[in-house]
Amino acid sequence: EHNNMNKLVSILIPTYGGGQYLRRTIDSVLAQTYRHFEVIVIDDNGVGTENQKKTQAVMEAYRDESRVVYICHEVNRNGSAARNTGFARSKGDYICLLDDDDEYTPEKLERQVAGLEQHPECGLTYCTREMYVDGKLSGRNRALPSDDFFFDLVTHRRGISSGTLMVRREVWQQLN
Repeated sequence: EHNNMNKLVSILIPTYGGGQYLRRTIDSVLAQTYRHFEVIVIDDNGVGTENQKKTQAVMEAYRDESRVVYICHEVNRNGSAARNTGFARSKGDYICLLDDDDEYTPEKLERQVAGLEQHPECGLTYCTREMYVDGKLSGRNRALPSDDFFFDLVTHRRGISSGTLMVRREVWQQLN
């Protein structure tokens, strides 16, 4: 099962605000059973702002962790721009998006890499997402088979959170 551990996964984490949950988010990636990844945190607060200083203080804990990269936007540009900045810096075969207040379950990367390796015809994979409020499960977007996935998606019969995605690098590049 571990024959494809050489595929690099890049996890792009845009952050805005003071990074209140950022440490929990990054730690959930560092706790993955799949070990070949890079975490790219893109601070979109703007250099020198109060929230940027708070975020930088959080990131100090990862100064000696070679798999964690911290990039700072000069000025606030928005989440999409931050993801694109992260992608430009990334080296991964697979790209994941993670919000700065979300976290991964420990086997997420391992299971998704295995799925994409077993299905070279697929450009991306996604998984079930659970939402918690005050430690209690408040909702779930389930990853289920579909006869017409695209139709289900555009008609909102199916919701996919960006944090559940793993996308092949070449698909991301083709979509520009």
